[in-house]
Amino acid sequence: SLFQVVQFPNDSCNGSNGKNGTCYTRQERTTCRICWSATNDIDFMLSGGAAGGVTSVACCGYGSKGTKTAGFDCVMIPSASKMAVSKVILPAAAFCGRSKGLVSVGGGNSATVCSRKTPFNLRFLSDGFEFVNEAAITDRGFQLNYILSGTNC
Repeated sequence: SLFQVVQFPNDSCNGSNGKNGTCYTRQERTTCRICWSATNDIDFMLSGGAAGGVTSVACCGYGSKGTKTAGFDCVMIPSASKMAVSKVILPAAAFCGRSKGLVSVGGGNSATVCSRKTPFNLRFLSDGFEFVNEAAITDRGFQLNYILSGTNC
């Protein structure tokens, strides 16, 4: 099992000016999934005015009417699943929020989120705008750890 850290916006991900990038990780021969986690709650601070983690369609967009102002910035993990039950895909693959780490359930505590989708990657989306409810709190980006695993596939 390999352990490394991915930081954004500091690490290089394929994308344009840190607004839309995909971070790829290498798959080792004996691994079949990758699991992402934040060491500290403040290691994941993307969009939203209040402290809390979100995993839903509320992330990565402005809503069906284009008027949602909760924040756009998000991380997308393809075919995201909980660590203990890797074959059950989470309802949403989009994650945002601040000061609660990476969560697997909206409003929940920091958790480990896994994926069996290859090539192993996560995608960061940002629009470059900050709304009034976000402007008072700095979006720090994210710093996530990952572990490559050959179990529970």
